[in-house]
Amino acid sequence: MTSTATVEFHCPCCHECYEDTVRKTADTPGLTTTDFFTMSAGGQSIHHQVHTCPHCGFSREELEEGELMEDVRGFVFEVITPQLPEEEIPSWKKFEFLAIIDENLGAGPYSLGMLYLHAAWCCYDLKEKEWEKHYRKMAIEYFIMEIGSKAMDEDLIYLVPYLLGEQYRRNGEREEAARWYDLIMEMDVDHPDKDFFMTLAAQQKLDPKEFMGEIIHEEL
Repeated sequence: MTSTATVEFHCPCCHECYEDTVRKTADTPGLTTTDFFTMSAGGQSIHHQVHTCPHCGFSREELEEGELMEDVRGFVFEVITPQLPEEEIPSWKKFEFLAIIDENLGAGPYSLGMLYLHAAWCCYDLKEKEWEKHYRKMAIEYFIMEIGSKAMDEDLIYLVPYLLGEQYRRNGEREEAARWYDLIMEMDVDHPDKDFFMTLAAQQKLDPKEFMGEIIHEEL
């Protein structure tokens, strides 16, 4: 069960104070989806991972501290603040705001894709189907950019194509998903996770599963 507490944050962007919920204790792992969303036994801590100032929209990871440069502050006021909803900011929107800010700061496509995937996981948990589909499309965009990058980390060689297959499959684009699963099964790159991803890709192409059971409980 996820234990939470309400704490006060001081926004380094607009210098206003606001309250938000943080996770107090480590989660008890529950099921893991086949796109690596490790669920908690109880409320999902993913909804408390990013904190967004309701006054300006500046978003940061849990308990993150530090001063902001003026150009970052100006970017937030110009781009994020006008997008703030009048009602409470949903967790998926917080991940989107963080991705927008991180991209401005020079984050790579894999990191940005994972933020949008986390937004999709929030929507998946709360059954916000249309938003989930939207964020999976955003994740696809950045994962494809990562594959096209000359600086792609060798540890991502199987993971990113697999995540692409899963995003397409979960958005109902089975033919495109199968193309990425096939690519994985045709690859012959020496990697510790090679057999794992080949087996998983074959399964998801022929007999897709929603959860991985006890296979993996590692949050990416």
